[in-house]
Amino acid sequence: MKRLISFLLVLIFLFSFAGCKKDEPVSTSEEVTTSVESGSESSASTSAKTEEASTTEATEKKGILGIFSKKDKDETTEASTTKGNVVTSSAATKQSSDETKAAGTTKSSGTTNGTTKATTKATTKATTTTTKATTAADANDTYRKQLESTYNVTICYGNELSWYPGAYGGETRITDADEIAKYLKEMESVLKVFPTGFFKDFNNYGMPITFLLIKSAGGNYAGITDRTYGTDKIVVSLVASSENSMFFFTMSHEIMHCIDTYLYLKCGESTINDPYTALNPAGFTYGGSNGSQYVYGASTATGENRCFVKTNSLYNVREDRADVFGMMCNVYLTTALAKGTTTFEKADLINSQIKANFPSAKSVTTNWDKISK
Repeated sequence: MKRLISFLLVLIFLFSFAGCKKDEPVSTSEEVTTSVESGSESSASTSAKTEEASTTEATEKKGILGIFSKKDKDETTEASTTKGNVVTSSAATKQSSDETKAAGTTKSSGTTNGTTKATTKATTKATTTTTKATTAADANDTYRKQLESTYNVTICYGNELSWYPGAYGGETRITDADEIAKYLKEMESVLKVFPTGFFKDFNNYGMPITFLLIKSAGGNYAGITDRTYGTDKIVVSLVASSENSMFFFTMSHEIMHCIDTYLYLKCGESTINDPYTALNPAGFTYGGSNGSQYVYGASTATGENRCFVKTNSLYNVREDRADVFGMMCNVYLTTALAKGTTTFEKADLINSQIKANFPSAKSVTTNWDKISK
């Protein structure tokens, strides 16, 4: 019994022990709870770890982002640099803008410059024209001086010789450089007809000759020889224009007026004129209405009856002599002075008077010697 009771007690004890063990699940449950709490902690810890891991991952990612961020920073820096460059570029853009603006100004200036260019072109053209005119003027002056030096004369044109008021109603001065050049050449073609030193003979006698080229003369004259101011100021005005188609004849004609002035002063007017007028037809008087039948070209003016070369020759002895001499200087007009005519006799007389009184012509063959006997 005791044994039974003891056995039972053992069983109860064992059972109780086993019940305790069985209660462990509760305890376990508590543990579990704790565990769960711990697990919560663990979970929290895990969460924390996870979060940490996430944070680490995030940090790593952030690190990557940091790389990206660095890249971004680099990009930002680059962007910043780019921005800086944009600033710089902006500065460059500003510069570029300034340049563009400058270009705009240039373009605008181009318009202005267009005007400026046009103005410059016009100015250049004007300058070129002026330069050309200046060069032409210089060339004329050089040429003129050569002629003056070679032939011992003075040549004026333009507004030179301002003291001379002109004769017979005044004259219009010539200023065109091309026209001046043209008539300087025409002048030379006449001057070279005379013996070397011929015009120096005038100078030596105190009566230098000045030739003045003009555009037109008052009274419709082609040439005027003026000695109003005395023998030391003989001015021969010559119309240098298309209106004077016989410039060669005109200049030669006017030079004969100078020759006669020289001869009259040296020999006396009657000594020179009387032998000459003696060759005129009987009863003829200068300045009258008669004499046209004796003028070269008239059907009746043949042989001895050819006494005058032009109608102008009928005006006075000076004009008569000048017209004959004008023909003597021009080989193309000498048919008016054919041998066997009175005009030939007049030419021969003029030639002998020149040779007798001009030192330069005495011992040389002159251009007009062919007209003499």
